[in-house]
Amino acid sequence: MDEAVRIFRNPNNFLTAMGFPRLRVEASTSIQFDVVKGGRTVGAYVGPTEEAIPIDRAAFNTKTLTPPLLAFSRSITGKDLADRTPGRNAFESGDGASELRAQDYDDLLNIISRAEELQASQAIVSGQITLKDIKGQTIGSVIDFGATAAMRPAALTGTARWGQSASDPMGNLRDLAELVSTHGDIVADFVVMRTSLFNTFIADTNVKAQLDTWRGPVTDQLAVRAMGIGAKYRGNIDGMEIYTYDGAYKIPGSNTLEYYVPANKVIVGASQSEGTRYYGQIMSAEAGGLVTTDRFLDTIIEQNPDSIIVRAQAAPLLVPKRVDAFAVRQVI
Repeated sequence: MDEAVRIFRNPNNFLTAMGFPRLRVEASTSIQFDVVKGGRTVGAYVGPTEEAIPIDRAAFNTKTLTPPLLAFSRSITGKDLADRTPGRNAFESGDGASELRAQDYDDLLNIISRAEELQASQAIVSGQITLKDIKGQTIGSVIDFGATAAMRPAALTGTARWGQSASDPMGNLRDLAELVSTHGDIVADFVVMRTSLFNTFIADTNVKAQLDTWRGPVTDQLAVRAMGIGAKYRGNIDGMEIYTYDGAYKIPGSNTLEYYVPANKVIVGASQSEGTRYYGQIMSAEAGGLVTTDRFLDTIIEQNPDSIIVRAQAAPLLVPKRVDAFAVRQVI
């Protein structure tokens, strides 16, 4: 029998990869991080007999949070083992329990990865994270990283909106890049938007003239390149790489697709934002206490009726080190 055609949707983790490349596993159920701003004081001169000018240290805020637990499970019953798994010959021998367990662990780990990508999306787009339970209720309070309000300027209106008569997409991108440089003290080098918005963006005459889709000799035109993590590289403009990202997810209990990047907003960011994926410890009776890891997998054997329960747990919190490394604006 041929391999099964399994519609398996790997998680898109483009925003996580771009904005939160660092990983830190804490030896505690809580995490602690500092939000630092400042450091732009210019030197002033003193005379040979004058005292040195006292300079205060950059102010920072320390936050201590206990990330809520992500925990997902799936049962494997005797009936599941008796049924043929997709792609497997009905007369083929093998360990069906092991195969099902491996597939279930993959599914559960992918759900955790999507939850992390949603955190990345919220931190980048709004500068804060809202964690919700299965009923849609907010857990604790909204986690606000204290981004400068100017990093989310007012939406474009009227004919200034992209695709309208007085639109200036290039000028808008440069303005957002300047915000990143001014407030984030870092150089913006990438732009992210949905494909539907990119179609409006690329229709602009100035954009068409300046978008660089060449990567070498004039005979080597750049084909749209899939990044393998849910995004496509479209080219380079004004020193910034342009990506489209249409990654989507479903809220538990709903079949409605939600998108990590809003269709009407553009993100200008810096790849050197140095965001960190923090993980708190996880309590496990089987392991005899708290476990220090970014993912914890375990198996529970139940009897009467017999079943195997596979479980995946994590306690993640994505924290932007440079809170002003991203500027976001509604442009249509």
